Amino acid sequence: MTIRILSSRLAYLCCVLLLALYSLQAIASVVIGGTRVIYPEKEPEVTVKLTNVGQSAVLVQSWLDDGSVDNKPDNIQVPFSLTPPVNRIDASKSQTLRISYTGTDLPKDRESVFWLNVLEIPQLNKATATPNRLQVAFRSRIKLFFRPQALTGDTTEAASALVFSMQDNHVVVKNPRAYYVSLLSVTIGGGAQKAGVAGKLIPPFGSISLQFNYPALSHSGANVEYEYINDWGATTKLKSTL
Repeated sequence: MTIRILSSRLAYLCCVLLLALYSLQAIASVVIGGTRVIYPEKEPEVTVKLTNVGQSAVLVQSWLDDGSVDNKPDNIQVPFSLTPPVNRIDASKSQTLRISYTGTDLPKDRESVFWLNVLEIPQLNKATATPNRLQVAFRSRIKLFFRPQALTGDTTEAASALVFSMQDNHVVVKNPRAYYVSLLSVTIGGGAQKAGVAGKLIPPFGSISLQFNYPALSHSGANVEYEYINDWGATTKLKSTL
């Protein structure tokens, strides 16, 4: 009897959790046109399209940051201007954000990375509002890569030039190029080991370290397969060796 009661309660809690997650997903309605923003230095501005796919109007606040996730927009200093910082988007309508580089000094020999934040505040429906109703704001965040005009090559070349080496049970991935590489995953030895590195950036002329738990793979010449995200947000697979 006790087991049945616990099982019933567990099933009930799972259903409540799934319904809650579904409700939260259903409320989010602003879609950003792209998974990343590329800003070539020579361009006077770049634009980002926001679309409200929901059934009611929303208020949107947008800003850029330099990686300081928790800082308030008023306390963030970045070499860009963004307009409009606050706007209303009606249902099934779109709004264009305009981002302009202010000319403040940034490295000329490599890319710089910033983040675009979009905070969506759903409209409160007074007809269905209750004292116990929770109003949820949704924040989306995508990368903005500032690309100096003097750079040669491209991100595809940078991803192909990654150098993999083994140190103990760690795989060191070096990036000898001037572009950021968004590495998704690394597989060594025909899939025997896979390192999950979703969203991990390898900086220009920098490196990262990935830990593996299979010492037998720590030998030179092992096959390496890896995935990265290109400028258009698509996943591309490449091969290399240790």
